[in-house]
Amino acid sequence: MPLSPRTTRQRQRQRRLLGWMTAVFFLAAVAIVLAAPRAALPTIESAKALTITLIARFVPLPAAGALPAAPAAAAPELLPAAPAAQPSAVPVRARWEFGALLPYVVQSGDTLPALAARFNQTTDAILKANPALAVFQSTLPPGRAINIPASYAPLLGSAFQILPDSAVVYAEDPGDLAAQLQNFDGWLAHRHEPAYSARDGSWDEARPSWDLINEVALQYSVNPRVLLALLEYRSGLLRSADAPEGAARNPLRLPPDTRTGIANQLEWAAAQLNEGYYAWRAGTQVELRLLDGTVQRIDPWQNAGTVALLQLFSQLEQPAEFAQSIGPQGFAATYQQLFGDAFGSALLLQPANLRQPAFTLPFQAGVIWSFTGGPHPVWGSSLPWAAIDFAPPALAGTCGESNEPVTAIAPGVIVRNGYATALLDTDGDNNEHTGWVIFYFHLRSDSIPAVGTRLLAGDALGVASCEGGRSTGTHVHVARKFNGEWMAADSAVPFNLGGWQAVSDGTAYKGRLSFALPAREVRACPCVSDQNRISW
Repeated sequence: MPLSPRTTRQRQRQRRLLGWMTAVFFLAAVAIVLAAPRAALPTIESAKALTITLIARFVPLPAAGALPAAPAAAAPELLPAAPAAQPSAVPVRARWEFGALLPYVVQSGDTLPALAARFNQTTDAILKANPALAVFQSTLPPGRAINIPASYAPLLGSAFQILPDSAVVYAEDPGDLAAQLQNFDGWLAHRHEPAYSARDGSWDEARPSWDLINEVALQYSVNPRVLLALLEYRSGLLRSADAPEGAARNPLRLPPDTRTGIANQLEWAAAQLNEGYYAWRAGTQVELRLLDGTVQRIDPWQNAGTVALLQLFSQLEQPAEFAQSIGPQGFAATYQQLFGDAFGSALLLQPANLRQPAFTLPFQAGVIWSFTGGPHPVWGSSLPWAAIDFAPPALAGTCGESNEPVTAIAPGVIVRNGYATALLDTDGDNNEHTGWVIFYFHLRSDSIPAVGTRLLAGDALGVASCEGGRSTGTHVHVARKFNGEWMAADSAVPFNLGGWQAVSDGTAYKGRLSFALPAREVRACPCVSDQNRISW
């Protein structure tokens, strides 16, 4: 039934009155909210100004616009960060509310999946808050201020950053290690121990301590200075002429009956450092389990170098001693006394959008090899899973002789060799700590080219064997480093050999190589079968 004109005018007046009342109530509510006292959260505009106090010990780096993407075929130079004073106080995190935007300054090697794991968030949520990050397919731009939506506010571990990443991984040559030990002139400078040599596989009854330390540093790509500082911090072996009782057998004061001697204990320490470093890099570890069973969430603003040390000390000390060691007056103070402020000379290890150069498979074209090992540890049993294995024709699972050459996967120069070992420097600067470097292991020692030999992709680099460590059959073990960091085979920067990309299935040595077009794959198996045959 149609309404009368009078009724229509009445309803129009009622609607206008209701609209005015709604507006008044809304404005009043806004005024109340604005007037209420509450802690202000930093915005993206203020994030850089709060770097020192809120982002604990972040090393300032060039703005994102000054960081070009890494070229496909050449490694960038290491870029020194701007000097930053080493804070002496532990930063305090303000509690936040669910959904608040937390300021974060991107650090070297950060990826979206890793940030999402550390902040208990999703990559989609981070991208929604920072849509400009969508163009970065691998590593994010260091120095970029972003906002991360808060998930919840658990009790976090220490926000104090102990060391920058470049002081933990072997990213630069520290110089003559023997001379440095002599300058300190402590007990360690005069210590010799019996041990095998990685240079030639022989037993040496009296290897000098500097040689043992250097070998562990090279094998695990851990900075030798951090190992020296550990020996000093735990037992005072660097500066004191007299060693504490039992230090010769147990220099790091590990639990009884675990490992003895400098080399064995430093191998354990290096493995712990790598476990923490690369798990934080990948976002697969966000908590620490202390020796008393306590679980502690790692501060999500931490850097990989500090998490490496958190992991080490969490497995070495009870909670009270652990808290002392990871604070300003603990290990960080010892390191600074020995070597100065590491943050003032920190190096940028991974630029934005890091990409691997073009690599080929490590054997000659037209020859069928077996893919015998998917992503697994480079050395020992610790992270990262950066290595993959190939066996020459018909020799998977047996230690037979092979004449099929292992080849250079890229042009480069042999920068180091040793027992069953060759390292190929692909940027030609004769420095294994910078740029892309390829590590080959289980080569027959008498087949390896001399240091300084320049090779083209496809040139013979040696012959696969069973030499070097534990080996279940003749094969070659291949891994990558970039600026001193081992690069996990299945990662944001995947190991790609002529279009064959390494994929892990979550179990060491398992996994596959996947080829996009035409779609095909081979599965790792320590055998000779149709499923792992590969050629190019």
